[in-house]
Amino acid sequence: MKRFGILLLLCLLCLGVCAACSGQEQVEGEIIGFELGEDGRLASFSIRTRSGKVRDFSMTEASQVIAFLEDISGDGFQREPQLNASVTVDLEKGAVRALWVRGLVERNTGTLSDGTPLDIMRESRRHTYRLADGTELLAVMDSSGPDNCYVGGIESFDDLSETAKEKVLAYYEAQGILYDEEAELERAYAAWREEGEEYACRTLEQNTSPTASSSQVMYFQTSVHLPLGGRTYHELRLGAAFDRETGEHIENLDLFACSEEEAIEAFLDAGEVPTQLLRTEMRAAFQPEYLVFFSNSLQILFLQETLPSQEYAYCVSAEYDDGLREVLHDWAVPVIAEQ
Repeated sequence: MKRFGILLLLCLLCLGVCAACSGQEQVEGEIIGFELGEDGRLASFSIRTRSGKVRDFSMTEASQVIAFLEDISGDGFQREPQLNASVTVDLEKGAVRALWVRGLVERNTGTLSDGTPLDIMRESRRHTYRLADGTELLAVMDSSGPDNCYVGGIESFDDLSETAKEKVLAYYEAQGILYDEEAELERAYAAWREEGEEYACRTLEQNTSPTASSSQVMYFQTSVHLPLGGRTYHELRLGAAFDRETGEHIENLDLFACSEEEAIEAFLDAGEVPTQLLRTEMRAAFQPEYLVFFSNSLQILFLQETLPSQEYAYCVSAEYDDGLREVLHDWAVPVIAEQ
């Protein structure tokens, strides 16, 4: 172990020396000033780095500008640079090799409940609430799916009929966002006031993706990540089933050829729940929408605090061959995904 540690340290030192020898450097910050050249394109700019230092840069004919924003291209940014843009500058021997435009800051676009003003950093596929000094409180990812998500080995949304696609999209549009963004922002602000420099930006995220399919059914999961504190979060998982041809939503219990009580017992048996106490708690906490059908197993993630004997969330995974095939309709049993 000591020899490995020494070798790893030497490798890291060598990498640092190589980077220094090549003259490569990367600087992150926000644009606070710029000048255009005679050709009307970006000639020079100044940024304030995350540490508060101001640095000046000049563009060359070889400098590239790459933008990660939907409404702004790299060429467009060269012609119309914007203050407060969040950028990364790649340098090689002091010259700008590439300017990466990651987002735009909107100043004073909102306020917290106590009147504290907020900025919003808008980037590709997410926006981040920040205080005026740049402190990031909460990052909110754009929700995705079910039509723009692909899972390897699983048939995709595009494999459904056009009628089914419309019905599935309507279902998830009605479901909407399952978290309260404003409430989570206030919780993040309260945590920052308590934790100070130890605070880590929290993240909200909701995604819907296919998980399995059978001859008549396509299965989806909606996953919601809700921050608990620091970089930890708890996850809400909701499963849904749809007729492949009509797109009609099928209630999870209707996939079983038995009563709800028998379905629960078969699931707990197949999942090998270790104690009678835990089985009793799971029966009480069971909700059909928590059932998520995967190609190789049926799962429930019991949320934190739903099982009194458990400190954290608890996942039960049960394979179909362990007694579940006998209680599910034949047309509801997922086919095994190709590896």
